[in-house]
Amino acid sequence: MERLCEDTMGSEFVWVQFAITKDIIEQAKPCMLVVNNSFLEGTPVFFSSMLTRQRALDLGSLERLEWHIRFV
Repeated sequence: MERLCEDTMGSEFVWVQFAITKDIIEQAKPCMLVVNNSFLEGTPVFFSSMLTRQRALDLGSLERLEWHIRFV
């Protein structure tokens, strides 16, 4: 993302994609979101690192994330 945002065209592309994504999420009215990073307000957001592959969550952290999602 950082490399994409280094020039004006890349930055504009990212903002258009954010706007489209925001519209889709708002129309879907989800009960929760699981994302790596977010500034959305009014919807529970769970911050997480990668779920699989290298540097993924350890088993305890993954189980805690699953518990919190079920709780909400």
